[in-house]
Amino acid sequence: MLKKTFSFFDRILDRIFSVIGAVAFSQIPEFIQQYIQRLGGHVDEAQYQVELIRKAAQSSGHTLSNYIELFIPHTDPSVVQQGQLIQRTIERARELAEALQAIKEASVFTRPFVLLANIKYPIAKATLEDFQPALPLSIESLIYAFIGLFLALAFYQFVLKLPIRLLERKRAPVAAVTGDATKS
Repeated sequence: MLKKTFSFFDRILDRIFSVIGAVAFSQIPEFIQQYIQRLGGHVDEAQYQVELIRKAAQSSGHTLSNYIELFIPHTDPSVVQQGQLIQRTIERARELAEALQAIKEASVFTRPFVLLANIKYPIAKATLEDFQPALPLSIESLIYAFIGLFLALAFYQFVLKLPIRLLERKRAPVAAVTGDATKS
C-alpha cells in the first residue's frame, strides 16, 4: 500500500517538475526578446545623443574627435567634465549597439550565453521588473521548453529521487538479514 502511494505521488511530482521546467524555460526566449526591445530603445536614444553632439561639432567647424579634444585639455574643470561626458556618451552608444548586434546575431543555442556576456544590468533589471510572460509558440521557445522539461525531469530523478532510492537499497539488505534472523 505504501509503495503504491509513493508510486502515485512519484508520477505526479514527475509531471509537475516536467511542466514547471518546460514553462519556465519557454520564457527564456521571451525575456531575451523583451530585453532586446528595451536595449534597442537605449541604442536609439544613445545614437540620437551622439548625433546631436556630432551636429554641434559640425556647426562649430569640427569633426567629432576634434570637438572632444577641445574640452579635455581645458583648464576649466567644468569644461573637462563636459568633454568626458561627451566621450562616455559616445562610448556607451557604441557598447550598446555592439551588445545588441551580438545578441541578435547569436544562434538559438548561444543567445542566452551571448546575452549574459553582453548584459547591461540596469536594462536587464528593468526588463525583469516589466517582464510579461507569454505563451510563445516559436520554434526557439519550443526548443527551450523541451530543454527545460528534460532538465527539470533530470533534476527530479537524479537530485531529489535518487538519494531516496539509494537509501531504500541500503535498508533493503539490512531488513532482509534481520527478517531472516527472526524467522529462525
